[in-house]
Amino acid sequence: MFRNIAVLTVLLTMLTLAATSCDDTPQQNRSVVSVTSINENVAPLLSDVVYNDGTGISYVPDYVQVVMDNRPYSEMILTAPGHPYGDFQVTSYRVEWTRTDGGSPALPTYQADMTMVIPSGKLNASDILVVTVNNKTNPPLNALAGTAQTISMNAKITFYGHEVGVERETEVITNLGVLFGDVINEP
Repeated sequence: MFRNIAVLTVLLTMLTLAATSCDDTPQQNRSVVSVTSINENVAPLLSDVVYNDGTGISYVPDYVQVVMDNRPYSEMILTAPGHPYGDFQVTSYRVEWTRTDGGSPALPTYQADMTMVIPSGKLNASDILVVTVNNKTNPPLNALAGTAQTISMNAKITFYGHEVGVERETEVITNLGVLFGDVINEP
């Protein structure tokens, strides 16, 4: 009799644990996503606010490459080959600026959509726009044109996404130092 109760108790405990492990809560993500490299790990990003190629001035936006890693939360999580669960899809990102030189103002926040899928256990890379032409043609950056002055800022970049098959949004945050100035590139 006690043996049957013990077996029944073990079975009920296992069923309870199995049901709990399928719970779709934020604590139960299958993936740990991180930024492994931004701007090829070269900091700060040197941003030329005005470019002069001899035919006139132009404003060139700054793109950087971001490499993201998607590793399984646990080696106990197994997915069949070709199965999408565990893959992570980045859907957008936001760039927030703060001055690191004590000055004011900083650049306005910039947000953009993007699509990048990072397979489980893999790396993936994408170029993202960090400094827009609008940033360079408005204060405080436009005041740097033709001067030797520089402005130092930090870009806090937040990537938004979710595991494939799960709509729960996840944030991945990284930072990039940026030094703005007018580089002498006139011919």
